Amino acid sequence: MTTLYHLSIFCYSYFLTIPKHIDGQTLNAVTFQSIIGTLGMPTWANGSTLALILALEAGLLLIAANTDFLGGPAIMANMAADSWGHASFFTSLRVWSHRTASS
Repeated sequence: MTTLYHLSIFCYSYFLTIPKHIDGQTLNAVTFQSIIGTLGMPTWANGSTLALILALEAGLLLIAANTDFLGGPAIMANMAADSWGHASFFTSLRVWSHRTASS
């Protein structure tokens, strides 16, 4: 349900604002800048709000990248246990689970 909500927000922000290419800016920056411009805030607040949104977006992407580094080996080991991956990942899972259980 949450994914559908985020998809609808993306469709609103992209298809209704129809961002144009601006050199030196990403599509997200252009889209959010046009959305913030329609809110009727003072001009000094537009830049600050855009910077805050882009910083939060960068933080979210950083957290997502680190989640992949932390969860990736466990997922590969579980896939190996079900014969969907290479067997060496499964043996590393058994060694890792034995080490954590004994400590």
